[in-house]
Amino acid sequence: MDWANERYVRIYTRDTRTTKLVGWEGRAVLWEVLRKVDRAGVMEGVRTAEDLALMVDIPLEFVRVALDRMISVGAVELSDMGLVVPNYLPAQETPQSDRQRQRESRQLRAARARSDVTFRDTLAVTKRDRKGPFGHAVSHAVTPCHSVPSLAVPSLASKDPPSEDCRAVRSTESAEEQAVFDRWRATHRHPTAKLDQKRRARIRARMREGFTVDQLSLAIDGAKLDPFLMGEDPRASRVYDGIETLLRDRAQVERLIELNGSARPAKRPLAVRESPSEARARQHAEHIRDLELDARDSEEMNAVL
Repeated sequence: MDWANERYVRIYTRDTRTTKLVGWEGRAVLWEVLRKVDRAGVMEGVRTAEDLALMVDIPLEFVRVALDRMISVGAVELSDMGLVVPNYLPAQETPQSDRQRQRESRQLRAARARSDVTFRDTLAVTKRDRKGPFGHAVSHAVTPCHSVPSLAVPSLASKDPPSEDCRAVRSTESAEEQAVFDRWRATHRHPTAKLDQKRRARIRARMREGFTVDQLSLAIDGAKLDPFLMGEDPRASRVYDGIETLLRDRAQVERLIELNGSARPAKRPLAVRESPSEARARQHAEHIRDLELDARDSEEMNAVL
């Protein structure tokens, strides 16, 4: 087996309430499910216990028990597309915390002082303890490419260069992100805008949630039909057409896609002349909305980066 190019997933060792409730049948089936779902956590075409038994090669009587328990605790869901593991992406892509990496670094330094490990062994952790450009520990050594969702030993860094498959995946993802950005730049008339790290991260976050280039393009077009985002609503003090705002979260993208599929709403009539108190109240409401948008953007970026 070519270990360097094989895909594998994380199986967590902690016994939680969920793993206890699904029983040994649920754990046996769930581990097989994690091995067979795609990178989005979906096993297409699996809608019944019979379908799942066929996919995981486990007797049907055990799969029926396991599936009922897994659904009852929310470990899996059945949809029109197939079987879905809701927490698959967070479980596979969440990096180790800074505290855990620092603890490993201290342990390796202590071991090296006792001559238990070599200096080369310490590089795996000490290099990753250095801060990246956004104040976060550099974690590329943990997941060398998006095609490998996790590593069996998170504390060890690979010195091998990215494989051809890794480079192909990165190139494809970069091209898709650029296509979404170009659609936004043309639709909302920002010809001089640049695809910086923050904008790329926002697009990537939505694509990792399963949205395609075409779906994100529909959302970007749909924003033109939103009076508030376009500054046409009397309550809007400006245009909110930044790509970070339009692709702020899953709910925003879904709403704009649906809006694109319906008729353009009629423009609201211009507001009558406001009294000073009404103007102050409106300005205060707009200020609060701006703060909420900025806070949500900041939370989203912290989660992505």
